Parts: sequence; C-alpha cells; structure tokens
Amino acid sequence: MVTYSDKTEIKILNPPGIACERHGCEQYAAFLFRTGDGPIEAYCEFHGAEEARKLGISLPERSHRVLRAGWTF
Repeated sequence: MVTYSDKTEIKILNPPGIACERHGCEQYAAFLFRTGDGPIEAYCEFHGAEEARKLGISLPERSHRVLRAGWTF
C-alpha cells in the first residue's frame, strides 16, 4: 500500500539555478525530486526523465512547452 508519505513529489525549477546532482553532469537542474521524507534531489531534464521512468511516474509539463504545442508559427 502506497501512502502519501511514500509518494514522489516533483517541482519544476524555473529558472534553473543549481547543478544536476548526477555525477559528471554539468547541466543545470530542471526538477527537484523528493520521495516521502527523503532528501531533495536536483536533476537536469535528461536525468530527471531518467529518474521519473525509474520511479514509474510522469514529469510535470513545463508551461511554456504546453503553450507552444498548441500554437502554429
């Protein structure tokens, strides 16, 4: 049984200002992850997507991408 305290929460960083925590990655973090009462982890878009797949969850949509998807230029 999954309780609220076990769920992973994700926050979008906009603008990004801290480094991705994956060893060797030099990108800025785009997302903050926290599962239950665990530590907060910062990941760039690539590593955030990788972590979300590993956890079986979806990343939140960035508002500028959602808006652009509906527009034709």
